Amino acid sequence: MDQLGNFYVKEHNKNKGALHDRYKEFNLATKNIEKVLIDEYGKGLHILCVPERLHSALTSYFYDICRYKHFHGMLDKDKEAKINFPKVYAYTLKWIIKEKPFSLIINDAILEAFKENDPEKFKKLLETSNRINEILAFFWMDISHKSQTGALLDFNAKEKKSLIYNLKFRDIHVGMLESLLHNKIDHEVLKQL
Repeated sequence: MDQLGNFYVKEHNKNKGALHDRYKEFNLATKNIEKVLIDEYGKGLHILCVPERLHSALTSYFYDICRYKHFHGMLDKDKEAKINFPKVYAYTLKWIIKEKPFSLIINDAILEAFKENDPEKFKKLLETSNRINEILAFFWMDISHKSQTGALLDFNAKEKKSLIYNLKFRDIHVGMLESLLHNKIDHEVLKQL
């Protein structure tokens, strides 16, 4: 096995707990978002996770980070090479939005009721269904950042829209996304001072 292959195996064994924690974080995010949606739209909807897609997204994130460490010569360093928050968020957002592991399942009766009685709510529910992966990714990023730093990122709608547009329709380099997130995180830290 080559040096990179050995590094992947070593990193995977070392970070099994971190991957398990990420699964738990997305499970928590899913439950919280589902509760908010039920409060707003009523029972009869739930968020479905396709475990294979979530696994694919999280392992793709993991291997991107490994390639990053390899590229920057962090393979043989004795101390743990830490990756900054914006880079972790950028790679995670990229893979969650690309793999789309979550779906919003809506009961047909509820959908028809909103369609007939409340067209605005019907439209909003369909938009939420289409954007569930983005919603969960940003929610995860906020709770993850809060657990690490004690502060929420508090993206406004324009910032989220810009990030999502770039992730979906541009061949965006993760470094560029990281830069956008770095600016947001640096700004949030400065607001606290």
